Amino acid sequence: MHPVITLKEGQTLRGADPNVHPVVSGIVLAKNVTVSGIDIVASGGTAIKGGEGTIVIENASIRGASNRGIDIDGATSITIRNVQIAESATRDGVSAATCAGDPRGNSIAPCNAALFLRNDGNVLLEKVVIDGSAQLGIAAEDIGGLRMNDVEVKNAGNESSEGAVVLRNVGGDVALTNCRFHDSSGRELVIENGKGDARVRIEHGTFTHPAGAKAPAQQAMLAEVSGNASLSVDVTGSTFDSGGSTGLQANAVEHGKLTLHLAQSTFDHNGGAVLAGASESSTLDYTISGNTIRRSSLGAIDVAASGSSVVHGAVAKNDIAGAEGCGGCIGIRLTANTSGQLTSSIDDNGIRSVEGEAVRVVAGDNSDVRIAVTKNRTAALIHVQAGTRSKDSARICADVRDNTAGQITVWNRFPGTTVKLSGFAGDPKSIAAVAAYLGRTNHGAKGEAKLTTDPAGNAFAPGEHCVTP
Repeated sequence: MHPVITLKEGQTLRGADPNVHPVVSGIVLAKNVTVSGIDIVASGGTAIKGGEGTIVIENASIRGASNRGIDIDGATSITIRNVQIAESATRDGVSAATCAGDPRGNSIAPCNAALFLRNDGNVLLEKVVIDGSAQLGIAAEDIGGLRMNDVEVKNAGNESSEGAVVLRNVGGDVALTNCRFHDSSGRELVIENGKGDARVRIEHGTFTHPAGAKAPAQQAMLAEVSGNASLSVDVTGSTFDSGGSTGLQANAVEHGKLTLHLAQSTFDHNGGAVLAGASESSTLDYTISGNTIRRSSLGAIDVAASGSSVVHGAVAKNDIAGAEGCGGCIGIRLTANTSGQLTSSIDDNGIRSVEGEAVRVVAGDNSDVRIAVTKNRTAALIHVQAGTRSKDSARICADVRDNTAGQITVWNRFPGTTVKLSGFAGDPKSIAAVAAYLGRTNHGAKGEAKLTTDPAGNAFAPGEHCVTP
């Protein structure tokens, strides 16, 4: 039987020879301790537990912990470097639904994870590999400052909702660089912020679900802000393959403020590649630019505003191709309903192999949409519509020009809805004049204008410049 070692304050446990790792069955940490060059074959429970002050764990391996491989609560500084954790967290702490099904509503404190951190500050994870877990790979809650570099988490969870990495109320600056999260039963990365302010930067990450029948129904990555919190998520140069479910989803709810910047990333084999939305009284500012999106079976980019939310952003310079035989997949879809306000530009995107619309913009209920659709290239349809139900009073100001498209349709659907067309100065009740204007300002594309005839028709209106750059 290997020994269990308790480190006192300020002590260091280190293998004497860097090439030989002594084997222990568990370590209990006090304050300001270092563990280096140790192999742990846990005899059950948690392999490394405790810790306050400054904690360093490096050049170590852990396996066989039934609860948690590493569990640190209340440290002011943590460095975990060159550590492998395998065959740990082999049993659930609580049910999968309670643990990670709703990270906004449920604390993850009762969950088991190969690496569990809470109430800590200044965390660095570098060259960490986690392979296997019955629940979560990495769980972090109420952390102030986190850096993850060259971290791999794979094969986490054995039930739906149990995923690779869950970051709940991780505040301050958070940086994930060259990380690989893949083949989990649930989401590969969850960022859930319900208090404070978090600024998350993700560079050169890989988020991959297993393919085929084992592919999870959940997103590869979910970012969400709620309460009165703010969350900024900046993703660059990353790869998403969700095995047919959603690639990246970002939500703002309640009074939360979300900023999303997504650039130079690749999406392949997703249902919906990018979903972003705001509801209730939240706000969303977004930029989705320079991405390559392939084989999306539902839609490539989908942005929505509902409740009394305010959404502002841009979709630009993306290269989009739908899945073969997708049965109506859409390139870019922007929607607003209830009293949502949505302002966006859709500029210089290439869109092909979609069986539905290349661009679809719809305002319903009493929403207000201001949109500029410019310089996009597609053989499919660009569709702009005010109204989804007869009592709607939705308003759209649309600047649709310089596009190369198979067809462009604008539809003022009901008597109470409004469509203003930027630059149009013709007869507002003449659908022929509007159709000709659309063709003339969009490189000869086929133009189509539609107005209601109930009860006595409606009219288009001349519009001002709809979107301020």
